Amino acid sequence: MAKKRKELTSSKVREILRLGLKYQLGDREISRSCGVSHVTVWAYLKQVKESGLSWTDVALLGETQILKLVRGAHPSKTNRPIPEPDWEYIHKELRKKGVTLQLLWEEYKEQYPDGYQSTQFYEHYKRWKRTISPWMRQNHKAGDKLFVDYAGHTVPIYSQKTGDAYQAQIFVAVLGMSNYTYAEATWDQTLQN
Repeated sequence: MAKKRKELTSSKVREILRLGLKYQLGDREISRSCGVSHVTVWAYLKQVKESGLSWTDVALLGETQILKLVRGAHPSKTNRPIPEPDWEYIHKELRKKGVTLQLLWEEYKEQYPDGYQSTQFYEHYKRWKRTISPWMRQNHKAGDKLFVDYAGHTVPIYSQKTGDAYQAQIFVAVLGMSNYTYAEATWDQTLQN
């Protein structure tokens, strides 16, 4: 009985195609680098070369389009592929204060009106993030650790008498083991508060 071949992820297939088409590496070299049979590498590269697409065309393909391409369904050059966002850029931008995935998706849609809709955009980002963000479990003893800091954003508090807005700082403390969170608004970040 023939052994069923394990399906490769679109990111693995994309890497195989990148090494073969962009850097012109040999089948066996790509095989060793990606941990895939050299026969599979040869078949995927042959399939793409027969379709007439270059690496720049392939780089714009979405996950499902990449998998269809190597499995035999040739996307024609007239069918415009869905442009893949620069996930590394998006990941770095999300670290900035006030930047949200919704905002980044809107910027992406301005640049690529035929691109992913928001749900797909979020899903693809979530999948991409799983490939780069290993989780590290930290165990804390009860009452051993307390993490404290001020939140980055301030909150406006309005005076009932004058209507003036004052910016309050948000103090946050989290217990390490239980993740019990305490938050309080203070006027400033001095030691007294």
